[in-house]
Amino acid sequence: MNTAVGHLSVRCFFGFLAAAPAASVPAYSSPPPPIAPAWIKMPLASPEMKAAGIPGGEGAQWPRGPVAVSPADPSFLLLPIDVGGLYRSLDGGEHWEIAMVGWNARGANGFAIDPKNASHVLGIGANSMNWDTHWGPSPNGLYLSADKAASWTHVLALTGAFAGAVAWDTSSFDAAKRICTRAYYLANDQGVYRTEDGGHTWQAVHAALASAPSRAFDAGGGFGSNLKVAPDGTLYAGGSDGLFRSADHGQTFVHLRTAEVDGLALSPDGAALYVSGSGGVSASRDHGQTWTALPGRGLERPSGLPVVGIAVSPADPRRMLCWIARPDFQWPRFVSADGGANWQPVTTDNRNAVLPYNARQGYAAWSPADPNVAWSLGGDWVTKSTDGGKTFRWASSGDNGVMVGASFSFSPYAPGTVFLGFQDYNGAFTTDGGAAWNYRDVSGKGWGGHEYAALAVTPKLFVSGDADSWGAPRRLRVSRDGGATWAFVPGPDGRPLEFHGADVSFADPAAPRVCFASDLRSADGGATWTRMDACDGVYTASPATRLLYGKKGNTVVRSADHGLTWQTVAAADGGIRDLAVDHLTGRIYAASDDRLQVYTGGKWTVLDTPADQYGHQRVWTVATDAKQPSVVYVGAPQNTYASAATVCRSTDGGRTWRNLTVVRPLGAGGTGGPHEVAWIRVNPQTREAWLNGECYGMWKIAPPAPGEMGVSAALASAPPAVIPPAASEDRVQNDEPRAGADAQGMKPNKS
Repeated sequence: MNTAVGHLSVRCFFGFLAAAPAASVPAYSSPPPPIAPAWIKMPLASPEMKAAGIPGGEGAQWPRGPVAVSPADPSFLLLPIDVGGLYRSLDGGEHWEIAMVGWNARGANGFAIDPKNASHVLGIGANSMNWDTHWGPSPNGLYLSADKAASWTHVLALTGAFAGAVAWDTSSFDAAKRICTRAYYLANDQGVYRTEDGGHTWQAVHAALASAPSRAFDAGGGFGSNLKVAPDGTLYAGGSDGLFRSADHGQTFVHLRTAEVDGLALSPDGAALYVSGSGGVSASRDHGQTWTALPGRGLERPSGLPVVGIAVSPADPRRMLCWIARPDFQWPRFVSADGGANWQPVTTDNRNAVLPYNARQGYAAWSPADPNVAWSLGGDWVTKSTDGGKTFRWASSGDNGVMVGASFSFSPYAPGTVFLGFQDYNGAFTTDGGAAWNYRDVSGKGWGGHEYAALAVTPKLFVSGDADSWGAPRRLRVSRDGGATWAFVPGPDGRPLEFHGADVSFADPAAPRVCFASDLRSADGGATWTRMDACDGVYTASPATRLLYGKKGNTVVRSADHGLTWQTVAAADGGIRDLAVDHLTGRIYAASDDRLQVYTGGKWTVLDTPADQYGHQRVWTVATDAKQPSVVYVGAPQNTYASAATVCRSTDGGRTWRNLTVVRPLGAGGTGGPHEVAWIRVNPQTREAWLNGECYGMWKIAPPAPGEMGVSAALASAPPAVIPPAASEDRVQNDEPRAGADAQGMKPNKS
């Protein structure tokens, strides 16, 4: 693998990260009409996968932890993503679906599925940064589901981003309620929390211990601390401060080991305890009092590099998986079938992965019933083993988490071809409405590339803004052979031309040889390019007049001569993120100042749009249906949390609305729908609205049915977020974890 991948981070870049100012939640006089949006997701499937009937997947976001497997129903799995939400599978990983109804956080850190009841789940909501309390109520913390992740309720709000681990206590099983009632949440430096009522309310029972992951995640470490509960209720916690044990439900702890813990596992009966770290893999059969180092023959860890993420099979404790945190993103995985005495390298088969493989944490989870079955991660996607962990194969159908670089567009000269540039993974094009995709290495780097404002002008002519990093200048690249080869376009100084305007490209519908990329214009089919001084980017055109619409700074500009000259239409004081037109009425829509504004009669008017779960209105993108321009779509991300009004549609020019975000519990085969929508365009042939949900992938939806009507923006707003109660205090005073004696005078065990 190219070591340049060490510089690649596949987490989304959000631009403006601060949440919208706090606002009051709108009143609800009556519920809006029921709607079940028929979203179609567009994961990346190669033509070969399509022919084989494989749905495809992208998985271009960094998983935060291992796949969670239900002990009571091994067909139910959950996958946490750093800033791309979470996915569930109800068929043992054959298909994955985003499942974020009621989940307000941008991402997830991990899950605990009740060992006695598969429907009963706890999840950790998080983001790539700690929550700033000035932004309003924190969406991070703990979430509870009673329906296999079909919906969630926020039950504990905390601010942490890399937010620890959660675990159920099977000794608390209540036969009448059919659930375990006690669980623990180790929130890294925010302390230890406990619930006694099945996850609804929480108590802070201890100050911080095992305060953080033992090493940085980009150095091969895990994202969270380790937390395990034995069948008798004994609690174990490990991290950078070592290993701790509690026999009184988390109120006091014995400091068992001072060396960092990079992995923690228990045998199914709780008799054997395993830790991994810089000392290799060790086992204890007396609750951590004494330890035996496992031979570890075959583990390739030069210079004593740590063994990370030890995972032991519940069905056969002799089977183990781990990975080695080698430098430069070289993180090999290993498997043992004899209790850790001998190890062999794991083979990963990524033949069905469309995107390049990049090293990720080797998190592993075993099936609770079949010792031959395990799940892990290969690159940014799920892999599955059916041979006891020796071989893991791509198993990520439905995970459509790729992020488009800023924008995309439909060209009238390539009606069946849509080319997307990805912020981290080069680009791909489809010729069949998104059913199959052809990956292209635009950057030439192999491991990925940062592509913005990509467009297929014709089936052969592609353009893209190529950058060395998220914030680096976009340099114009052009392909004349359908993306097979790419070349920079030199400017007058011989250097590649750079975008000086917006990350948007467009093909002039009235001039087949004219196209635009940011503030650059070509009049000869992409052969030569000149800079437009009076336009920063072209967004749309009127199907009636063929006038082009773009922006210059904060001003809407218009061209009647294919972009040679531009005339001022109107200034928008709040800036311009996106533009759309209604060619029948002459109305101009702008995503400006985080709102939807319409220019008509010589003035701007702010239109009311549905609010999200926290009462915030935000619009970043707007699109109209060329065949019925009274149909208007708006979308926006909130970035610090996941908006529950991320995409909305009006059929009457913005007077009434429908919230197309999925906010009702998913059915068994339900589709979760998009989140954090940052760009929308309507296919002029099919009238389908295509959109990208930042780290939540590509989606499309059919045009509105004849006669579809909306409701007021207030009634179309998302259901208000549940603001969870604060954790109560139940800590033993002055009982900080110590590397000294415990309450019974027991001496700590040094590693």
